[in-house]
Amino acid sequence: FPLRQKGVVLIVGGTGGLGLETARYLVRTAGARLALLGRTAEGALDPARRQALNDLRSQTEVLYLQADATRPEELTRAAQRTREHFGEINGLFHCALDLADGSFFASMSEERFRRTFDSRAAVWRSIHELLERGEAIETVDLAVSFSSLMSFWCGPGQANYTAAKSGLFGLTKTVAKELAARGITANVVAPGFIPTEMTEKLSGEVRKAILDQIPLGRLGSSEDIAAAVAFLASEEAG
Repeated sequence: FPLRQKGVVLIVGGTGGLGLETARYLVRTAGARLALLGRTAEGALDPARRQALNDLRSQTEVLYLQADATRPEELTRAAQRTREHFGEINGLFHCALDLADGSFFASMSEERFRRTFDSRAAVWRSIHELLERGEAIETVDLAVSFSSLMSFWCGPGQANYTAAKSGLFGLTKTVAKELAARGITANVVAPGFIPTEMTEKLSGEVRKAILDQIPLGRLGSSEDIAAAVAFLASEEAG
């Protein structure tokens, strides 16, 4: 079973749509205990997210940690705090999103490009650093990150996001080969368009253009994607 029952799961972007739905599925299917990372302090979360955390806490043990996914040192500290609290980490998931549309590559600032790109690569750098230090390697079962349909369907004004998401494929393949000998699986999931804070920022015209290219004429759902993640954490994926 890739993710042991009642295992400890560290989810970067744990209060976003994908993060929360992934957490719910892992609690439901594996009885997972959760360390959820978010950029916002818990007390400043909106009411819907605070309620979602309370709902999860009624079902399992939940540790919420404030951390910026673009800063490897913050992810490292969050992982250390998770180990101090739970004693181990068994699953690592990167669901954080960072998208800013509207700037063509020629006029995009280096800071804007790097922020989006680094948020994708930082989590793997931190995870790899922790593993290379030999810290509790035997307790880690799997690592999953999210790419995007944008890796294949490239849109104007999204050079930073597309580059970051495309790079995750090569990065994850390499990490998977490096971790396989330790019995750790590494996978990347590439969702299509689903309702999230990120897609809500798209204009009505862009959303219509997207829907026109989807044969079913509708967006997917966070539940669809979380189900795929749950499979990767299941015995069938082993």
